[in-house]
Amino acid sequence: IMNGALTIGDLAFKDCIWEQNGVLSASSLNIEGGSSSVNSDVTVASLTLTNIFALNGSGSVTVTDHGACSAVSSMAINSKLVVAPGATFDIAANTYVTVNGILKNEGVLNLAGYLYVNGNTPYGFSNAVGGIVNLTTDSESGNAAIGGEPSGIAENRGTIRKLGPKRSQIRDDSIGAVTFNNYGTINVLEGTLDVYASGE
Repeated sequence: IMNGALTIGDLAFKDCIWEQNGVLSASSLNIEGGSSSVNSDVTVASLTLTNIFALNGSGSVTVTDHGACSAVSSMAINSKLVVAPGATFDIAANTYVTVNGILKNEGVLNLAGYLYVNGNTPYGFSNAVGGIVNLTTDSESGNAAIGGEPSGIAENRGTIRKLGPKRSQIRDDSIGAVTFNNYGTINVLEGTLDVYASGE
């Protein structure tokens, strides 16, 4: 449990429960497994997540330089994660990210894994104005690049770029369809992009 404001260089947690109740600023944050309760604003230049991890709490985590969610892992965003302008965030292949809270991309999101969007207040996933999603997910296995519950809301106000030779999909995996609202640009530069979703 960390109370009060803290500015620190490098911070790491492994297989534990991290509770943050004060403003935190860190150069790097490395989390391997476990869960968190972030109840204030956390700003990190570099964020690395490995193994199974849950981001909980009433606060938000903002990445200002680079973040990564490693291969063969799963992550639940139950609070708010923001990729700031100028930052990049990598979701590796075979990585599952369930968004029950908010994932907002204002930078560059390199998506090779899977987003399952359940959040809808006011959205679960937002690619904001100026944000770029580089989509390389292989959906041939049956998993959508961006899917979710029928009540989940995903929106694009920036640019989604389909890259790589594989077929990627924006849809729900098994029940109904995630609501996908497109107010921005979708460029299919390589491969195929299927969109099976309700929305605008």
